[in-house]
Amino acid sequence: MIKYPKSLLLVFSLTIQNVTAQSLTNDLSANINALASNTNATWSYNPYLPNLGTNTAVWTWPVNLSCVGIGSSGFQAVLLTSHEFLSCNHIGGLGGNSIVFYDTNGVPWTAWVSNVVNVTSDLDISQLSNSAPASIVIPYVFPPDYTNYLPSHSIKGLPAFWLHKNTAHIEYAPVSDSFVNNGTEWVSVYHNGYGAFGNGSSGTSGDSGSPAFLIWKDAPVLLFAATYANDAEGMFISGASNWTAVVKSIGTNGFNVLDLSHYPVFGDTNRIPSPPTNLRIIATNSS
Repeated sequence: MIKYPKSLLLVFSLTIQNVTAQSLTNDLSANINALASNTNATWSYNPYLPNLGTNTAVWTWPVNLSCVGIGSSGFQAVLLTSHEFLSCNHIGGLGGNSIVFYDTNGVPWTAWVSNVVNVTSDLDISQLSNSAPASIVIPYVFPPDYTNYLPSHSIKGLPAFWLHKNTAHIEYAPVSDSFVNNGTEWVSVYHNGYGAFGNGSSGTSGDSGSPAFLIWKDAPVLLFAATYANDAEGMFISGASNWTAVVKSIGTNGFNVLDLSHYPVFGDTNRIPSPPTNLRIIATNSS
């Protein structure tokens, strides 16, 4: 049996554990970064013809974004369930609007807002009078304990994208912050100039309700509907306090909650430690 020096075994051990620890992070990063490197694609889309369930030209394809529609007042809307969408209180949750979506066959579907529930602060969930057909893909949302499955216990730094309505661009926009403000949880994304689709711009009036997503494998994971114009920022649907408010107000029945049970859990007491600063990596090639 080959005996390795203890220092080398420590390197191997830390490397193996960190690969395991990063498995969810990898599944939230690998595909979006590969897609964002496709310079043959485009970041342009038509917010008023939201055919992102069939638009193969955009860089996010094959991620199906048929969940994104446009309201009759000109604001974007993003489905949470087959009969509810995420919106903002300062635009009235698009109460009284008709919302047009295009399904995975390119067929338009129109829904009407029948009720608006102010969940907490600027987070509204608007209810529709008719339910979406099965040909429209409902995005995933994280469970409220998602932080347990990330070694850093935060989504900060993960690659994301934002549908910037006013510029008609799908912007590569990593998560810049995840924070609590007055008991509610918020996420912001920024435009860091990554590749052809990362040189975006801050939101302006009319961008409210425009959604931001992560990508898990080839599926969208909804973060927020934009509320503030400073870059893009909104109330995180999966933030623990926001989730609790949703449960109390209307419940989460119909939410497409991403199952994270097959990923390792990292509690405060068993986080994978960072390698010591004086550890010299002496073997990096497995060949």
